[in-house]
Amino acid sequence: MAEKQSAFLTVKYKLHNSSQRRRAMLLDAMRRAHLVYDKILKAVRSDVEAIVGMDERKERYEGYRLLQHRLQALARPLPLGNGPKQDIIFDAMAQAESYVELKRADNNTQSPLEGRF
Repeated sequence: MAEKQSAFLTVKYKLHNSSQRRRAMLLDAMRRAHLVYDKILKAVRSDVEAIVGMDERKERYEGYRLLQHRLQALARPLPLGNGPKQDIIFDAMAQAESYVELKRADNNTQSPLEGRF
């Protein structure tokens, strides 16, 4: 029987004497990045499920390559800078690869869902 795994991501920012405008800008940037990440994960869910079904390693790598291009195409028109876009693409790709490997090891793995904050 497989044991349940949990992952927690914690980020701590310390801003000395920040103004309300700076706090609002930071919150807006975090909210936009989170919403883009959520949108991208939902858009590529079917692609990730298709990669899970691939048996050959070469097929999976080809699926990952196509997924990378799709993620880049989805992120291109979004209202973020290039740095956050690349970070979101990297995070979504890592999430997809992790899900595929967990799903191949244990069929009871659930799809990654991201809740809004």
